[in-house]
This record gives sequence, structure tokens and C-alpha cells, in this order.
Amino acid sequence: MAALAKLESNRGGESVRLEFIERRDCGPDPGAECNIILAGTSWSAGEPKTVRADLGCLHLSLISVSALAAELERWVDLPLGQLATEPLECEHELAFAPTAELRLRFGERADAIADRKPVLTAVFSVGSLKGELHFVTDQSCIAEFVGGLRQAARAVGHG
Repeated sequence: MAALAKLESNRGGESVRLEFIERRDCGPDPGAECNIILAGTSWSAGEPKTVRADLGCLHLSLISVSALAAELERWVDLPLGQLATEPLECEHELAFAPTAELRLRFGERADAIADRKPVLTAVFSVGSLKGELHFVTDQSCIAEFVGGLRQAARAVGHG
């Protein structure tokens, strides 16, 4: 049974979905096979439509996943007043294989209206397929994502 970690946008239309399937270590770095599904919104003809990219099963570094969860958890646990003044800025490469990339970056973007909320940019490549998804998220969505990451790591025997 897969363990799920999902980060949604604050408006609910976009998401990064990580479905952890099983542990598969490569050398000293514990890893896990993980299905990756990205969802975005297309506003063609004035109607929002969900578009999805299913990247299939990628090998993720559990050390990198744990580092991401720890950094996000540190930010989420800040006092409310400090959250407004301390932007979330971090970047983590999660994919383990040299032919794949899944980089999650939190930080400002000139093309996103975020009103001091965190912006996620997910950069991906699998073989010749390359792209990026970005969306505005918030503290509660990030807290749920951290919980999912922690639960998924435990489900595959890490952490």
C-alpha cells in the first residue's frame, strides 16, 4: 500500500502528489520508489481546467525527503507573527537517479502574486520530458504535507 504526501495550493487547484511505494536503497543513501503526479490549472477559454503530469515511478532520496520535511516543519512551527516576516526559502533535490530530477523550491517568484504566502516551484525532468509547476500555498497546506512526508518515510522504514 502506498503512503501519500500531497502539497496543495492554497486555492486547491494545483498540487504535488508523492506516492511512496517501497524502500529501495542505493548505496549509503536510503531511497524509495515513488509515483509523482503534478497537477496544474489551465485557463483556456475562461474556464479553469486541471492538467496533470504523471511522472511515473522515480527513486527519491529519503535523506533529502527528511531534510525537506525538517526545514518545512521548522518554518511551519514559527510563531504566527514571525511567519509573516520570515519568508520560506529553501530548495531540495529529491530524485536520486542521474536521469531524473525533482527539485522542490520554496521562495518568491516575480510571476506569482503571493501576498507573503510561500510559492512552490517544482522543477522536474525524466528523460527528455522537462518542466516546472509553480503555485502559491500556505502554512496549513505545508503542515499537512510535512505530516504526509513523515508518515510516508515511516511507512517505507525510514525515520
